[in-house]
Amino acid sequence: MVVRWLVFVLFAISTIGWNVSANLTDNSELTTMYLMCESSSDCYLSDEFSGQETLTGTINQASPFNPVTLLFEFEMSPKQTDLAILSDSIRFLQVDFHMEAADQGDWQPEVVIEVNAGDNSVSYQEEADYNILTNEVYRINDLPFETGNGILHPEDQVKLFIMFEVDTPGEWEFGLQAASYIQFEVEWSADIESANQDEPSSESSPISTDVDTEHHGALVFDDVDCWSVTLTDHEILKVFTQWDEVPDQIEQLPRRWELKKSNGNLAPYPEDEITILDGSTRITSTWRDIPSGETELCLRGIENRFQSYNWIGTQILEGEIGSTGNLFSQDTNYRSIISNGDIEGTNEVQNGYFDELSMILTLGVFVFVFFGFKEKELRKNEKRVLTIGLSLLIVSGLLHPIVKVVQENHDESSSFDGWLERRVEGIWEHHMANGDISDSLDEETLGFPKGMEMDLILNIEHYHVLSDGTYAYVPAQLENFDIEAYIFSFLESKDIALDYGLVETKVISFIIEASRILILDFRLIEVMLISESKPSSQMIQIRDEMVDSIGIAGPSDAQVWSTQPKQIEVSKWQELVRVLYPDDLQISFCDCEKKEIEFSYQNSGDLIVSKYALGLTKSPDGIIPLNGAVWCIAMIMCCYAYALHRRK
Repeated sequence: MVVRWLVFVLFAISTIGWNVSANLTDNSELTTMYLMCESSSDCYLSDEFSGQETLTGTINQASPFNPVTLLFEFEMSPKQTDLAILSDSIRFLQVDFHMEAADQGDWQPEVVIEVNAGDNSVSYQEEADYNILTNEVYRINDLPFETGNGILHPEDQVKLFIMFEVDTPGEWEFGLQAASYIQFEVEWSADIESANQDEPSSESSPISTDVDTEHHGALVFDDVDCWSVTLTDHEILKVFTQWDEVPDQIEQLPRRWELKKSNGNLAPYPEDEITILDGSTRITSTWRDIPSGETELCLRGIENRFQSYNWIGTQILEGEIGSTGNLFSQDTNYRSIISNGDIEGTNEVQNGYFDELSMILTLGVFVFVFFGFKEKELRKNEKRVLTIGLSLLIVSGLLHPIVKVVQENHDESSSFDGWLERRVEGIWEHHMANGDISDSLDEETLGFPKGMEMDLILNIEHYHVLSDGTYAYVPAQLENFDIEAYIFSFLESKDIALDYGLVETKVISFIIEASRILILDFRLIEVMLISESKPSSQMIQIRDEMVDSIGIAGPSDAQVWSTQPKQIEVSKWQELVRVLYPDDLQISFCDCEKKEIEFSYQNSGDLIVSKYALGLTKSPDGIIPLNGAVWCIAMIMCCYAYALHRRK
């Protein structure tokens, strides 16, 4: 056994290159590399067929005590050219190899397989099979990597080692090309050489340029990109940097400009306004009181990280624009999707006191019956009418109001405040665990995953009558809801200090992502509160089981609403989420003296919400419909029975 592994290791040390085409690249499909050989010692990986279709050989002497080892090495050549992120496993590996012995037919020997993709590696072993079916092959699904971080760098090598241990003499056959192949899933890749357009650049040799010229570049690993600009008379220097979206594990952070003034001293870090737009990150950096003259701007990268970007700057006077913080609007309240043009009128919800009054009158009737009727004097028809009337009174005047009170005293977890607390806490935990601004909570709508019952209760004080005759309930909790204040209050509860210039990137990303999700959630809640009937109570419940949905909206890396209420038609839900997701959703965070956020969003096309009466709303309805009519009938019957009794 020791000798076998020693042979395996010694053979694996050597590398052989071949002039074939190969590169693990994100093509939205599995990347397939075929096993190719010119001979048993000349093998390689390629995405195109070449070489021999089959290798054969004969082993004359082999036994369980003296097995023969066959080792094949497959190396991808040329080496990897793109920077790639692999999935956490090899998706599929097929090896067509079998032995044929005169005394036992086809069989498969023991196999040891090792795959190395850069620093990512995995080994696999399978025992011999002496009872295989005709044309059986080795098949391995979802083989997890044992080492590595999933990153495949340019010039990294991809190797496949296969070692067979043969303990019985016979002839062997190795099917290649389409018969044997390995499949990788590449989650993301980039040609970093073509992305780094403005290179060469370095701290010692900055590129001379104009500040108001657009520049394209990339921070490749621990590279330092520097530009030399000449500043003229100005009061404010702004640099707008657009960072392209990349996976979290290679994202360059903190992406902050370093500015060296004309006197050679470093300026304080700028005020950074951060905006997430369609997955990319836009950072507006603002400096004040930077002297004129030759100035250097630098971006400093981190080892094993990559991100492309473009930037442009501008010099402005104070009178033209004012301070960065002052540019932010102070209004961070949620804005309703119901436009004034859709509203025919607005009415208060009439809660009324009918149930309370009916209970009091019902108890009074029972007292009156107790003293006003003499049971021995009741005739048969009087007793029948009175019994029916009192029974209806018990149901409509006592049981029905009691049930409504119980329904209105709902579990606090179903309240809007309880839901909101859980929702933001879930965003926080998810974001802190994953740390990726693009990795949103895409497995649940409003925080309700598949199989869970959506249960949300809101208070309604008034409602809008819409142009098509439907009704839009207005939840009191969403009126003038300050998203910024709520999120910052939540961070304070986590003892997160929002000190000037010291806000962690993860916290900034959470602020932006939480704002985004709350805006989208509130828009969806508003649509769910559109009904074809007037509200009968100030308490409204939205309730239904959640199921998978194909009506998902948003960019591919940050989609939302992947579950939907079960009773809603799929086509209707698809249309709803398509028009409900904003065309332009921008959320910015100002890392300045006074921490502020700002957001802007526009409806996708003409958002006519009145057509989406989903029928999800429920009010406390007690135990019988038309309870008021039933109670009135019961009172009439009791009065009629008394009239008959008095006539006698």
